[in-house]
Amino acid sequence: MENTPYLIGRFLNLADGLHAVWCKNVRDNQIPPQLLGSSLFASFQMNPVQAFGNASLRIKPYLDWAKTNKSQDAALSRWFLGEFGRVCTAIKATGIPQRLSDTDKAEMLLGYLASSGKQDESEPSQHEPSK
Repeated sequence: MENTPYLIGRFLNLADGLHAVWCKNVRDNQIPPQLLGSSLFASFQMNPVQAFGNASLRIKPYLDWAKTNKSQDAALSRWFLGEFGRVCTAIKATGIPQRLSDTDKAEMLLGYLASSGKQDESEPSQHEPSK
């Protein structure tokens, strides 16, 4: 299941994971109750194109940090960058829909809930991607 709505869900899950790692390192593990991906979830369901525009502004500081991060989580932050690259390349190939059907919304949720396959082994957290 690698269609665009599923991939958008993956993108949002990755945004949550990177935001959580950033919070762990930059905000002394002060993780907010709502991470970046989950805060954008509803807007992606209503208008994916506009939501990507909003996400481009909000995610930039986390991506920049991941590129230069020298903390113990440097490898994890670089893994997130690689996964963003894979997911975004696939979204570009399939195109961004203007609207999502109910089926698309269900697939987006499945993508969001799917395992990322990578986790910071030092400290499991509900905010980090699960194995």
